[in-house]
Amino acid sequence: MKFNLKEVFNTATKSMNEHKPELLTGTGIALMLIGTAGAIIATVKTMQAATDKKEEKLKKIAANSEEYAELSEEEQQEYDGIVNSPVSAKEVAPVCWKWWMIPALADACGILCIILSDREQGKRLASAAAALAFHVAESKDYKEAAKDILGEKKEKEIDEEAAKRNVKHRSTPSNYELLPVHGTACQKYQEYYSGKKFWADPNYIRSCLNALNERILDARDSCEEMVKLYEWFDILGIDRAGCGEDLGFDVANGTVDISASNANAYIDEDGVSCIIIRFNYPPVWSHNY
Repeated sequence: MKFNLKEVFNTATKSMNEHKPELLTGTGIALMLIGTAGAIIATVKTMQAATDKKEEKLKKIAANSEEYAELSEEEQQEYDGIVNSPVSAKEVAPVCWKWWMIPALADACGILCIILSDREQGKRLASAAAALAFHVAESKDYKEAAKDILGEKKEKEIDEEAAKRNVKHRSTPSNYELLPVHGTACQKYQEYYSGKKFWADPNYIRSCLNALNERILDARDSCEEMVKLYEWFDILGIDRAGCGEDLGFDVANGTVDISASNANAYIDEDGVSCIIIRFNYPPVWSHNY
């Protein structure tokens, strides 16, 4: 088997670019840990150097005398002053500066890696936001065009059918006993954005929507700009999904409404009628706020 060095290099480069933020963060943490360990070692060595410097000065004063009592009064005062006062940084700097170079460089490089990682992550979030905004705008244009050509009723049927197919692709067989139960639990529901299923009744769903709208109005009165989607998950009583932090409701647009009727129902993999809960106007990318 021929070893293609160029192909290996290209594969490695591609993989590194894909995981650049994680690699930079990991490298930054590792360098800062090295810097911390190096600082501990340098501190011990510096303290030892200070002790050696003090002993050197004491030996110099008592070079001609073996006992403290044999020193002159002036020498004794100088001797006591050295014993009772710490060695200055200026005296040990020529010796210990090299021990602090590696910890300082490691910490500086570690901080730089963390900053670069954060910047790279910001670029990717900005790109994702731009892509999502383009997708939302394109989807809105498509829906308006479909409504003009096919009529509002037909466009709505197509939209509902697309939503059903979307959730079917993300659904897996569920254990009835593990699904959350709310209200009279006469109907099975599936939240569109999280894909989570639960049992509830229409009154419960309507009360959750009212609670969300109250939260949006309170946020607007409190000068907040965004209500995150995960708050909707909390209100419904389902587990949070990853998109809950990235998507949300712009409070400037006012209250929201949902589609959660039998027209949005489909027969799921458990053979049960399941109603999809969707917002009439989708949440927006929250990192723009």
